[in-house]
Amino acid sequence: MTMLSSRERKILFLTAGVVLLGLLYHFLIEPFFTKWQDVSKEIQTAEVRLQKTRLLLRKRSEIEKRFQRYAGALEKVEGSGGGITAVLQEVEALAQKSRLKVLGMRPLPKRQKEFFQEQGLEVNAQGTAPQFARFIYDLLGSPNALKIEKLELSSTSGKTPLLKAFIVVTTLTQ
Repeated sequence: MTMLSSRERKILFLTAGVVLLGLLYHFLIEPFFTKWQDVSKEIQTAEVRLQKTRLLLRKRSEIEKRFQRYAGALEKVEGSGGGITAVLQEVEALAQKSRLKVLGMRPLPKRQKEFFQEQGLEVNAQGTAPQFARFIYDLLGSPNALKIEKLELSSTSGKTPLLKAFIVVTTLTQ
């Protein structure tokens, strides 16, 4: 150190200080703030989950009532021995009520879901737009928890107001 001039010593100390600050930043400060941000994101995620859970807990009785209603409807369909037959009859009745012309119905194979099996039904029908609207509205309001999985509407040839539909209706079974 004695061989260095005062200017060289200042440059040496300044360089050592910059290197030391760089090492401190790289090995201490940056990992600390990165961890801080990660923990902050985890806390925000946990708070959102907690809010959703609180909301669901407030609606617990309503959710349980709906579950019991659907479970009862499922037992009613299964208990009647019909299963897919009851669904076929209900869809046919709703189509007649809406004045739709059913061109064909075909059951689909059962698919395994988390706790239940899902039974599907393909329906080909013909009618006007208001008739289809009424049919869909009645179908979604069904006590048997029917759901429209796929709906394809197409116009028929010519100037008629008739539409053709391909509908996949599903329901839960045990």
